[in-house]
Amino acid sequence: MNIFKFIKEAVSVKDAASFYGLNPTKNNLCRCPFHNDRHPSMKVDERFYCFVCGAKGDVIDFVSRLFHLNTIEATDKIMKDFHLTYHAPPPTYAKPTTSVKSKLLKYKEPGNDDLALVADSVAAMHYKSMEAMRLYAPHNPSKDFSTEYCNAVHNHFLSQQYLEVLDYGSQPEKQALIGDLLSKSQTKKRMGKSNMPDNTKQYTNAEVQAMIKAYEKQKQNLPPEWFLDNKLNELIFAECLRSEYPMFCINQLLYTIDGMPVDIPTLRSHIMEKLTGYVGSDIPKRISRIIETLKIKCHASMPAPQLDRIHMRNGTLFLNGTFTANKEFSINRIPLDYNPDAPLPETFLKYVHDLLEPVDIQTLQEYMGLCFLPTNKAQKMLMILGNGGEGKSRLGIILNMLFGPNMITGSVQRLETDRFARANLENKLLLYDDDMVMEALPATHNLKTLITLEGNTEVERKGKQSYQAPIYTRFFAVGNGNLSALHDRSDGFFRRQLILYARPKEPDRIDDPFLYEVFRFHPSRSQCPRFQQTVICRLHILV
Repeated sequence: MNIFKFIKEAVSVKDAASFYGLNPTKNNLCRCPFHNDRHPSMKVDERFYCFVCGAKGDVIDFVSRLFHLNTIEATDKIMKDFHLTYHAPPPTYAKPTTSVKSKLLKYKEPGNDDLALVADSVAAMHYKSMEAMRLYAPHNPSKDFSTEYCNAVHNHFLSQQYLEVLDYGSQPEKQALIGDLLSKSQTKKRMGKSNMPDNTKQYTNAEVQAMIKAYEKQKQNLPPEWFLDNKLNELIFAECLRSEYPMFCINQLLYTIDGMPVDIPTLRSHIMEKLTGYVGSDIPKRISRIIETLKIKCHASMPAPQLDRIHMRNGTLFLNGTFTANKEFSINRIPLDYNPDAPLPETFLKYVHDLLEPVDIQTLQEYMGLCFLPTNKAQKMLMILGNGGEGKSRLGIILNMLFGPNMITGSVQRLETDRFARANLENKLLLYDDDMVMEALPATHNLKTLITLEGNTEVERKGKQSYQAPIYTRFFAVGNGNLSALHDRSDGFFRRQLILYARPKEPDRIDDPFLYEVFRFHPSRSQCPRFQQTVICRLHILV
């Protein structure tokens, strides 16, 4: 993208007209400065057009006519007035075949058809040397370079020298070069070799190192492999991006190799940085096509849920108590490190002791431990009820620390009133309802199905066709009253509820208004608490 195109994309005529005091109206009309205009007759947007005098053009033309400047002076004025900084893109190598042929054929003698062969040889030398440099490029710079890579670098330099002579050399230099290349081509043709002038010399190590250092100085000017002949190859770009950042695509969602969801805005910004300087138009559409291509390249099947292990940030914890640092791909990786020597969470134990009866503390811990597994075999929804002020909602902070992106905060009632709500549960371990609505449910079939589901169910997203997906999300809710239904009085609805009641607030209890910060910034926050280890070790009995 040259500087003129850069300015036109950065500054519109409307911006320039406003900056220079013409004050366009809401309809993008202003008085034309190029004739005696009494009423707004000039349309300004990306370009300008006057309906009276017929003046028209882009922002550079506008500034040029407004201040009586030539094109270069108008460009400099816009850059200074709008504080623009232009970074020239790295030079690219145009396809040399046609230009080389045309240069060589100028010196073609009547009846001499070998010059066309020489032109093809120089063009092929240029292309093949660049391909060989990419093919044999060393992955480890500390190791010795291969002979093929060294020859490719040498041939690339030769082709550049040939092209430089053809472009800027004197007439005798061009004649001498053509004669030399023609003689080499004819000699190789008689010997039955390729007509491409290459190099077969064996280099010493010092010569190789000097050649590589000289090439590395020019390597920054080489275009990336996904941008050749001034064109963006979206397929090659997606392949390069995937090799740089390994990803998997499951159900049209991208995941990192650790199983964490890919942040699409961050990915788009990263692609934008790579394209800057090479692509100057339709950038949002190109980025969207690259991401869609990447999803096709990274397609993978949904991994089967593993009920005998928990995928931690630093390895894999098995339910038999063993731990290994080996990591498998999982879309439900817990964002915590497992540490068997972690100290007891004294603050949390004191908190739950004040919140629940002693017999209910173990139930809470076991249910929280079960939530780490992608299964609904317990077939229960946990609810903690109270009158208010007991500190029940602080549990949401702890759950968010433990589960991270594997947990969502939402409303249980919405599962019955919004048909798109189930899509939010896909690949999630826990749904937490911080303040359960007291209104009775209009229906209960969705909630009962999701609590006991051990297979696939229909999931629908806005604007997309519904599909079948496994939902293994558990439900954790706190509130001030029981969950009720308008019409369902069956045992099946109530037996799916596991209800714990918060202890009444002690009159002499002193509340800590900064308990959130204590939980969030505790030194052992990034470690799996010991009470969870005890729960995890006996999960195999419960499931």
